[in-house]
Formats: sequence, C-alpha cells, structure tokens
Amino acid sequence: MHKKNNIIPAIDRGIKVLDFLIRNSGKAKYSEIKKIFSEITDASFNRLLLALIDSNCIKKNEFGYEISDLIKSWQSQLSGSRT
Repeated sequence: MHKKNNIIPAIDRGIKVLDFLIRNSGKAKYSEIKKIFSEITDASFNRLLLALIDSNCIKKNEFGYEISDLIKSWQSQLSGSRT
C-alpha cells in the first residue's frame, strides 16, 4: 500500500483534469476545469494544461479543452474490445 505523501502533485492534478474531462463528455471550458483547482494559481494551472497538451493527453478547441484522440483510443483497450 502506498502512502498518500508519495503522490506527485503535478501527476495527481493531470489525472484529475483527465478524469474531469472524461466524466464531462470529454470536453469542458477552462473555468469549469479550474474550479476543481482553487488551490493553485492561474499560472500553475495554465502550465498544467500546456503540459497535458504537449503530452497529447488533451487538446484545445474553440469550446475549451477536450481529451485527445490518443486518450480516446484507449477506450477499446480498457474495455477489452479489439478494433
């Protein structure tokens, strides 16, 4: 069992963004996502989003942010389907 203090904050936040987007039909506005990160500055939050974009985990569009095609492609693997 891992202790809570072994969590790397940036990774934990990145997973929270992905989880939020997935549970929100795959997309959300900046302000909607930011609400779950009231404890961090806007600059830190922007860096987090940019890191997720650079890692091809999310993408920015005219609506706001959405999960990337890479993350969407994991669905069949996680559900056990083969495409």
